[in-house]
Amino acid sequence: METSYRLKRSNLRWLMQQHPTWTCRRLAEALEMSLGWVKKWRRRLKESEPGDEQILHSRSRAPKHPRPRISEEVAARVVVLRDEPPEGLRRVPGRHPPWRITCRATQSCNSCRPKVSTFLVPPAASI
Repeated sequence: METSYRLKRSNLRWLMQQHPTWTCRRLAEALEMSLGWVKKWRRRLKESEPGDEQILHSRSRAPKHPRPRISEEVAARVVVLRDEPPEGLRRVPGRHPPWRITCRATQSCNSCRPKVSTFLVPPAASI
């Protein structure tokens, strides 16, 4: 997949050099790509050096800054709140995504693990 995209980007660069007056819409039609894709890569190609091959590679989608780790004290407090919820809460505490992440991080709480249901097999019908 990445190879085909790299070829499309290379073709876009070639078309931009051969037909500098073409609009983004015309380039998108020629490459059979979306208008947004052409706008993004046209801008990137214009910002780079003309012979730069590295620009044809896609950029990483990984987060630039990792999320901060949850401290052990906070994780332990979440487990305690989940096991012994305050009176009058009227809901199961910690069912929202941040709490599930914490629970999975600690691996010490059983309340977020999927419950295994047991199915009874009906007896075979007698003929």
